[in-house]
This record gives sequence, C-alpha cells and structure tokens, in this order.
Amino acid sequence: MSSIGSELILATIVSALRFVLAGNVYVPPLLLHETPAAPRVGSRARPHPSAGAGIRLTGRQLAVLTLLCDGLSNKEICGRLDLSEKTVKAHVSAIFKAMNVVNRTQAALLAKEAGLVGTG
Repeated sequence: MSSIGSELILATIVSALRFVLAGNVYVPPLLLHETPAAPRVGSRARPHPSAGAGIRLTGRQLAVLTLLCDGLSNKEICGRLDLSEKTVKAHVSAIFKAMNVVNRTQAALLAKEAGLVGTG
C-alpha cells in the first residue's frame, strides 16, 4: 500500500473516532449504499421535501428528533429525556434510517420540511 493510501486510511480512522467521541454515531460509508437513492456521507444535497412522506417514528423518537432539531447534543438529550446515552444514540440511528438521511443536519432539514417538528 502506498504511503498516500495509508495516510488516507489513518485520516479516515481519526475522523471517525473524533465523530464518535463528539457523541455521534459513525456508520461506515459502504453500509450507507444499500439503495441507489441513499445520500453519500458528506453530501451537501438537501433531502427532497417529498422524502418526508410516510416517515414513521415512535413517540420517543419524535421527542429525540425535536431536541436534535433544537441543536442539542446526545448528552443534552439524555438529560432532558432521562435516558442513557446509548439509548439516545440508538434512537438517533433509528431516526436516520427511517428518514433515509446520514447526519443530524439532513434529519433536521427533512423533519422541518415534512412538518414533523416546528420550524421555530
């Protein structure tokens, strides 16, 4: 393997670790390509408003999504909802899957466009 390839792998691992340590859930990019329509990691494309049709979330997932849209971290959501951080991370992952998004920003945009949460 070339030194450039090794440097890219190391940079990817470091980036993933920082992402996880910041309270996020890392999903390897290869797992995100289950369907041709799945957005790519780092994609700046906004979810299409019609993508919100048929999103099904539990009451607890909706509560987590609302706080996520307010900009709260997983740790802050834990405190507000009296849940463990592991449980919040599981809810966030389930929300991303249900909404077919890969990050908090896409989830918040789609939630607001689909009317799942208030726009304020």
